[in-house]
Amino acid sequence: MRSLAFAVVLVFAALPARAEDPVATPAVQVMTLGVYHLHNPGADEHNIEVDSVLTPRRQAELEALVETLAEFAPTHVLVETVAPGPDYAVRDYPRFDDAMLLRDPNEIVQIGFRLARRVGLSTVHGVDVQAREG
Repeated sequence: MRSLAFAVVLVFAALPARAEDPVATPAVQVMTLGVYHLHNPGADEHNIEVDSVLTPRRQAELEALVETLAEFAPTHVLVETVAPGPDYAVRDYPRFDDAMLLRDPNEIVQIGFRLARRVGLSTVHGVDVQAREG
């Protein structure tokens, strides 16, 4: 089965309760960011040809994107990947560094990991649905 042509990075942020209702449950805002597979593996239903996100120009654009997303002040970042429960933590995130940005074009690294680091998160969570028989 082919996946959709879009990868999804989900960003969650909790906001404080409204001041006029001291017992109200805090409102939660959710931002969903849909992007094409930056590394373009060619395995999607619809594939596009794109230039490399590893170029200095594209890296600057991604940095500007993440800077803007960071203004949302996310408290959780979820990316499209299978991660083991019960915490669903993406195991590669603790090894994330600037060198990964220069060698791994995957949107998980380029946007998800970069954003999580920018806002000081210790964990990135994976969410993905994999079809199984039955």
